[in-house]
Amino acid sequence: MEAQKAEGIQARCNTISFATLAEIHHFHQVRVRDFKSQMQHFLQQQIIFFQKVTQKLEEALHNLDTTGSQRLVLRPRWAGLDDTD
Repeated sequence: MEAQKAEGIQARCNTISFATLAEIHHFHQVRVRDFKSQMQHFLQQQIIFFQKVTQKLEEALHNLDTTGSQRLVLRPRWAGLDDTD
């Protein structure tokens, strides 16, 4: 009877062990999928943000090339600090 009882206990332990391993595997797969999705979203948003930054810089460069040179007055930083101008 002891051998049968031990085999029954071992079978139940194996069942619990396999179920636990299956749960761990499932949660790992979900975690990997969610992390990948979040990272893709983050990188897409970073690309959009830096495309906007690049666009603004290109507009600033274009404005400087077309109209900025006529309005740009180079003065030393200290000019204007004294009121002799």
